This record gives sequence, structure tokens and C-alpha cells, in this order.
Amino acid sequence: MKTVRQFMIIMLAAALFAAGTLDARDISDYIKELDECPYPGMDKEYYLRHCIWVERGKHRTTNYARGEILPVNTKVTLLYLSSSVMSIRVNETGKVVKVTNVINFSRKHMSTIARLMLSPTEVSIGGEFAKSIRSGELRIGMTKEEVIMTRGWPPAHKTESLALDKWMYWSSKLVVHTLEFEGEKLVKGRGIH
Repeated sequence: MKTVRQFMIIMLAAALFAAGTLDARDISDYIKELDECPYPGMDKEYYLRHCIWVERGKHRTTNYARGEILPVNTKVTLLYLSSSVMSIRVNETGKVVKVTNVINFSRKHMSTIARLMLSPTEVSIGGEFAKSIRSGELRIGMTKEEVIMTRGWPPAHKTESLALDKWMYWSSKLVVHTLEFEGEKLVKGRGIH
């Protein structure tokens, strides 16, 4: 069983590398942690690895930043997982959120989205940006890891690699937020303080 799991991790890493979404410069503690985590299982409790926004009971993998925010470390239960849809229940409120995957934008299978979104343990958040991360507010000076915790993973169709110095997010279909990094620090972006 352990050999099968290791093989799956190697295959996932190879697929992400081949798709241009992961390379050696992307590896950090937050991302390295993913190597240790199994794929999420049904009816198990998890913590959100990053903030998500929910509108009318749905969250899209395009990561639109509108609607109600569910902060990083919100405790959820995985109810359903298919190739394009995942359902989670927010443990505190009982609300069910349907996560829909637009594969043309995410360039990831839903099982990978689930693994990137759900953590078996709480995500360690510290430092000067902890409050901003929990409230989904990007700040100048954040690291790439902190940006992911705050906004989630940038859609891969416009941000092909986390090693890039420009990442693109959307707040709606028409409103693009381009973030610019120097080294590993956020230096510029629309609506960022």
C-alpha cells in the first residue's frame, strides 16, 4: 500500500512538473507539506489550506473573490468527490459547499484540487500577515506561500508556474487581478495595500 501511495505521489509530481505548474523553485514548507499528505477521503474532517469564497453555495476553482469567505483552517467534512465536483460541509454551520472544477482554467483533476485545498491538520499561520491571511486580504510584502493561503492557487491557464513573477487571479469573469513578485515577495497588484 505504501509503495502504491509513493508511486501516486511521484506520478502527481511528474504530471504537475510536465504541465508547468510545479518546479524545484516552487518547493517550500507549505508546498512540501503536500508531499506528506494522502489524497482526501470521503466522510473525513479536514481544514481548508487556503481561503475560499462561496457564492450561492458554490465555489469555483477559478477562485473568484466574491461572496462569503471561508477562511484558511475552516474545519470541513468531505462529502463527495468526482472528476469535476467536490462537496464539503462546513462543520461549524452545517452549510454544504459545492466546489466545481473548470479544468480548462485549473488544469488539474478534482482529486488534485481536493489535495491542494484540504489538509488533515491545521495550517500553520504566523507572522505579521496572519490576520490578513485569515480575512482574505492580500498585502504588499507577503510571500508566495502567504498569497496562496490568502487567495488559493492561481488558475494555471494564466499562471503556468508558481516560479513566475506575475500571477493572475479574478474577482469575477471580467475583473483580473495581476500580482507581481520580486523574488518571493509580493510587490504590486490591483487593490493591494
